[in-house]
Amino acid sequence: MLEWTNETPTEAGWYWAKRISPDRYDYGVAHIVKVRWHVGRLSIENWDIPTKDMLWAGPIPVPIRRKIKRRKR
Repeated sequence: MLEWTNETPTEAGWYWAKRISPDRYDYGVAHIVKVRWHVGRLSIENWDIPTKDMLWAGPIPVPIRRKIKRRKR
């Protein structure tokens, strides 16, 4: 189970993120972001990861793909 933390991501992957600063337009809205390596450091797209006023949960694990049985017609 994922838990919110204020520690910035330390590995690439998909994360839940939300701002905790009330002066921001997206305050309290959770969204999924992709954290990746860019120019030797972890980034969101091509920007540095915000180090304050953010809560993080992740990385989000990749779902297990199961075989789906098709129904006979």
